[in-house]
Amino acid sequence: MGTIEEHYTVDKEEHSERYEVEKLQRELDRLQKRKNNLVDMRLDDLIDETQYQKKYNLITVRIEEVEISLQKLQCDGKEIEPVDVTAEIQKIQEYLDKACNLEEKQISGELIEAIVERVTPTEEGVFKWYLKEEDYDMEMQFQEEQYVLMDRFTLGFEEAKAYRKSFGNFIRAKQWKDLVVEVYIKKL
Repeated sequence: MGTIEEHYTVDKEEHSERYEVEKLQRELDRLQKRKNNLVDMRLDDLIDETQYQKKYNLITVRIEEVEISLQKLQCDGKEIEPVDVTAEIQKIQEYLDKACNLEEKQISGELIEAIVERVTPTEEGVFKWYLKEEDYDMEMQFQEEQYVLMDRFTLGFEEAKAYRKSFGNFIRAKQWKDLVVEVYIKKL
């Protein structure tokens, strides 16, 4: 899932321009990687010349569009200063240290209630966890389309076996079906 610093964003109006610049820069980096991978695939003869040219041209056009958008945002005459979020991250870490006992490999129910808005099990055996946003309001109606997948992980037999064993119980492999958990966060 990464660290808190990698995924922490300040969602305030005065930082929206900086957010757009960062978002465009991430897209530009991603497009450059795709372009490099495309060249590698062509060199390894995994795709033919026609496919290569078509994809290469699409990626090149998009790179140009992103670069133009970046230039427009950066040329507004405003110097974008980084925001220090160290204090906010420290508060989050302190809360997590209190709510999580990693030695016992347990998370308090209070923490789960504090961060998870909804858990939706599906027929396919996937559990969708929708995380609350900072200004969560219980009165607001839940809308699934406002969320985006952040991470996905599987709880396998070995984890289930270790968990059950910690309580003096056991589980047979035939009794277990892996659980898939998808974690969703609200779109910015």
